[in-house]
Amino acid sequence: MARSIEGLLEALREARSRNPQLASTIAFYVALLEAQARTALPDLPPPPSPEAARRALAEGRPLIELTPLPLDAPALRALADEVCTITARHRPELAEALEAIRARLSDGGLLDEGTFADEVGAFVRTQAWRPLLRAWAARMAEQVEIADWRQPICPFCGSPPDLGALGAEDGRRYLLCSRCDTEWAFARVACPFCGDTRHQAYFPGEDERYRLYVCDACKRYLKVVDLRRGWRPVMLPVERVLTIPMDLAARQAGYR
Repeated sequence: MARSIEGLLEALREARSRNPQLASTIAFYVALLEAQARTALPDLPPPPSPEAARRALAEGRPLIELTPLPLDAPALRALADEVCTITARHRPELAEALEAIRARLSDGGLLDEGTFADEVGAFVRTQAWRPLLRAWAARMAEQVEIADWRQPICPFCGSPPDLGALGAEDGRRYLLCSRCDTEWAFARVACPFCGDTRHQAYFPGEDERYRLYVCDACKRYLKVVDLRRGWRPVMLPVERVLTIPMDLAARQAGYR
């Protein structure tokens, strides 16, 4: 389930010594997490009743539909501005696009998909929303059972996954929410983006601890950590960062 920001920071800093080739990438994400940890979050709304939550999940609806969150709160808008500053420092080639995003925010643009429709904007929005969504998902996880959820989107915030894992004991596939870091079980074969089962393939990494699953029906990809390979204890949100080279390889091959 969702991890604390402090725990993720500790794990990322430890991973930096083991992955010197990713030092700059890890430093970037450490800076983002530190900014998220400093953010004073708005009050979380009361959770839905247990009955309403069970009914929504049984119908395949994420719980965010029952509990609208203050995703455009001033603290999150300020965090979005800081995310732009951090990203421009670590990714100077994006400085112009990031300055345009800051300008839209200062002109009253909302922190939503309509204002942040491009890829850089989506990254800023995700990083700004993440601490609130992570905190809310952690609260939901204490009150709602999601063991039977098998949808391709997060049971709490409704976002798609950006990483998967094969369970160490039984090889079941789990997905990691791209925004709130919730983990849930999903079908082993089906594409988590389009549901196709006929046009799937995967490419193992050099040590077979990682797999890159691709779907030629929708041209999407999913990075997967194979926990059956004698791994040390891992945090999937940290593996999201350590597998960024796989993102680059997948995109170069034409997958999204």
